[in-house]
Amino acid sequence: MAAPPGRALRVVLDPGVLICALLSPRGAPARLYLLWLGGEFELVVCPHLLAELEGVLRRPRFRDLVAPDEVGEFVDVIRQGAVWAENPVIAEAINRDPGDDYPSPWPRPPMSTTSCPGTRTSPAS
Repeated sequence: MAAPPGRALRVVLDPGVLICALLSPRGAPARLYLLWLGGEFELVVCPHLLAELEGVLRRPRFRDLVAPDEVGEFVDVIRQGAVWAENPVIAEAINRDPGDDYPSPWPRPPMSTTSCPGTRTSPAS
């Protein structure tokens, strides 16, 4: 999918996709992350999304998978390189985890219970 001529494609990636990009460097989420780093699209984040990303990656269950300094570097790259937007206003919770609710103009996909493909270990929810 290409952006209109003269305009960059802007993409919002769920924190779970970004987490998978860090944990599984050969998976599809990592390829998306690398495309963003290569300038193929603009990554759009808001304070809520970035706080969720960092908070989840700093949970004890991730300590064996990723070092705290690696988490900090990963989040800083996103913080410095992404396009910032305001936190969205959520009218009502639509996910099992209300912290995962983001407004979207597209229909909601079915709930998935799969983990990141290719991860060394799937953290328990």
